[in-house]
Amino acid sequence: MLFWVEGDLGRVAELGARSESRSGLSNLVDSAIAGDHVLFGAREYLTALIKSGFINDKEISFLAAASQRLTQEGRTIVSLPKVRVSVDYEETQLKGKEWLVPLSVFSDSNVLRMPFLLAENIRDARLYLAFSRKWMAETLPSYLVKLFPVHGGGGTTGEVFSGYIADGYPATICIVDSDRKCSTDPIGQTARGCLNATEGNERWQFCLNILGAREFENIIPAALRKNILSGMSAFHHETHDLLLNVPDEVALHVCLKEGDSFCRFYASGVLHKENSDDSEVACVLCGRSSACEVTSGFGSRYLFRVLESISDDVAIPSIEYWHDSLRDTAIKVAFFGIGSGPQRLISSKS
Repeated sequence: MLFWVEGDLGRVAELGARSESRSGLSNLVDSAIAGDHVLFGAREYLTALIKSGFINDKEISFLAAASQRLTQEGRTIVSLPKVRVSVDYEETQLKGKEWLVPLSVFSDSNVLRMPFLLAENIRDARLYLAFSRKWMAETLPSYLVKLFPVHGGGGTTGEVFSGYIADGYPATICIVDSDRKCSTDPIGQTARGCLNATEGNERWQFCLNILGAREFENIIPAALRKNILSGMSAFHHETHDLLLNVPDEVALHVCLKEGDSFCRFYASGVLHKENSDDSEVACVLCGRSSACEVTSGFGSRYLFRVLESISDDVAIPSIEYWHDSLRDTAIKVAFFGIGSGPQRLISSKS
């Protein structure tokens, strides 16, 4: 995560006098030096801390380096999502889209452990991590995505997420399929369980993202999908080709594991044929005037093949070719897990 330390310049001395706040600052600096998180702050406030007399040489060196980086990339850093931290805050609160958190909260170093990326299975977690790292590499190449991938066991993901929230750590971003068969359907049981875990329990260190698509399979970039299907049957290639030429309503909600009727969206009225009053008009997709054709699914191991291909250095397509749902998810993961390589500090005495 990106933490932003700030406060009233006239109250900097209070930070040194409050043991929990002082410990919180020390833990934040240590986590940023390790690269698990990113720490910046208002330049005037960083300068005041450096001159305060109550922080040690390591912290002075780190804050001086952070202040210098602000000079180089301040406009980018200031625009990024962040958690604002201050000794002046008495309680945690959400203001707009940013959390304001008392510095004393970080006296418990457990909340600064490398965050978790929780998905329904470990395959999905690793894929979300791979796509988020691709986004970071193309967009903010001086930063890394530092998350530990874990799984919730499918339908029990909500219970696992709820347990993390009850403990207060580790910080976790949870991503689950919506399992919607069309955009007007309610979310599935797994997504509902995760949503129930967060309702009334909103906290800065926990984030839930329910895919805009039915499943992760639906938002794999077309170029990567075509590569995966290269050794499969012509029927699978027909399904791939259909996906290139249908509305998002179809592409995002058709079942790509077991196969599905792309045409059911018209039959159900979610989408409409141009001549819907004529029952004999052939389907705009499969050409039939009665029962629509069911296309071939890619099988339950499709995402395993995607993960294996990425592991075999098949390039993930550039982010400009991603669907918005995949891009939005990757961005959330990237900012939740933003970190860096270990920091090399120059002694403040040199």
